[in-house]
Amino acid sequence: MTIQELESRLRTVEVEVAELKRRVPGVDGAPGWLQKFIGAFDNKPEYDEIVRYGEEFRRTEGVVADEEPEA
Repeated sequence: MTIQELESRLRTVEVEVAELKRRVPGVDGAPGWLQKFIGAFDNKPEYDEIVRYGEEFRRTEGVVADEEPEA
């Protein structure tokens, strides 16, 4: 492949990526879907209870946060 062919293909890819970015909401720094939910469960006792259950489950199953899985 020549340099000219490679440059032409790169231009095509750049145009297509720009079109995809235009079509997809949330691209180019707009807050993503997760940003809408951050803080949604603040001060909710039900959420705190769910977190406790999850921690208890992981403890009884021998899973610890930040622990690397055994190979």
